[in-house]
Amino acid sequence: MSGWPSISGLRKVAVRAFPVGLGLVCLFVGQAWLARLVGVEVFGSYGYVLTWITGGAIVARAGYEWVLIKTLPGMFRDRRHGAARFLLVDAFRAVSVRAIVAAVVVASALWLNKPSSPPLDRVAVITATALVFLLAWGGVRRAWGLAHGATWLAETPENIVKPILLVVAAASLISINGAISVSDLIEVNLVVTALAVIIGLALLLRKDWSIVDTTAKPLDLAPSRSLMRAMWLTTVLNMVLRSADILLIGALTDARTTGLYIAASRLAAIAGTPVTILDQVVAPRLALAHESGDKAELLRITMEYGLLAAAGCFAFLGLLILMGPNMVTAVFGDAFSESAPLVGILLAGHAVNSLTGASGLLLSMTGSHQLSLLIAIIGAVTMVLLLCFLTPLFQAFGAAAAFSLAVTIKNSAQVAFVVRRIGINPTLLRLPNFGNSR
Repeated sequence: MSGWPSISGLRKVAVRAFPVGLGLVCLFVGQAWLARLVGVEVFGSYGYVLTWITGGAIVARAGYEWVLIKTLPGMFRDRRHGAARFLLVDAFRAVSVRAIVAAVVVASALWLNKPSSPPLDRVAVITATALVFLLAWGGVRRAWGLAHGATWLAETPENIVKPILLVVAAASLISINGAISVSDLIEVNLVVTALAVIIGLALLLRKDWSIVDTTAKPLDLAPSRSLMRAMWLTTVLNMVLRSADILLIGALTDARTTGLYIAASRLAAIAGTPVTILDQVVAPRLALAHESGDKAELLRITMEYGLLAAAGCFAFLGLLILMGPNMVTAVFGDAFSESAPLVGILLAGHAVNSLTGASGLLLSMTGSHQLSLLIAIIGAVTMVLLLCFLTPLFQAFGAAAAFSLAVTIKNSAQVAFVVRRIGINPTLLRLPNFGNSR
């Protein structure tokens, strides 16, 4: 059966994915622990502010992280260190400039909207702008590590160590002062993020000193510009799909409702975690297989992705069925029990995202990034329209339904175009006939 993955192949992907998965687990546990420490209202306000900050950092990266993931593996394989240095320097410089612009936009939004109670002071808003810059740099550093195959080094600083330090610092402040504000949490986040980014860069440079100990070899980046622009816009539009509901809930409702919604969103997102993990691990392999014209390898990687993503999703669904509404209180505490009904609605969208396989990644890594951009536009516009219609009518339930419907429409379009354009069915529906999925 052409391209059918072996057990050893699945095991290798799982081993590569383990550090990324552990990082996501640490991020989730850190958020749940923080929610228990600070309470629903503070967690809601902080989560709303952090959504703005994270969005600004994603915009600032301008698609460079995907260019690095797609381009650097071939350069490292061919020992083209001068070209790799040129690309990395260009990425950090360009992202830094864009981060300044994004930080100003985020600061303006936070200062005008004032979502927290008490409102953010001037120092906290300035801190938020600095955090946008650091998160943008951290994303580029992480892409560098993933492209080099150093997944532990890519994940450990920001996604494993940072959540632990953030919770420990927050708990320490609460034990000293008896409480903690949103402004305090942002300032703690800035310090911890700065440490994580600096240490991560130092360790990565030590591992790959040849990047420093060589002369940059100028490249014609014109072929990458199209991918960069398309991936940047695609990422921004996907961010709208993932975050617009939280921003609208935060703007239209109170801190408590926002906190409950964010908790439900984080818990439901576990079903989509396999996709988040596999996208980052599998992307360099897909890029290399496409570059080499190895269709059998492309098929095998896609099937491994589909099987592992579906297995992870079904495992979480089984756990949720066993625990029911008690799962929310077991993770976030009794104060978040009202989040339980929202989890089921949001879960539908994340399950669809997992069960449609590597559809979006295949379009991006095989030269169909313009098509991926078009689908992202459709998804974002659908999300905004549904949010504007359903949220005022049904509040948090309307926002959750808008998310799941928009994700379903977007992912269905991705699968249809992958089958038509690339001749691969990335879902589990036709895995046994994968080689004949045209």
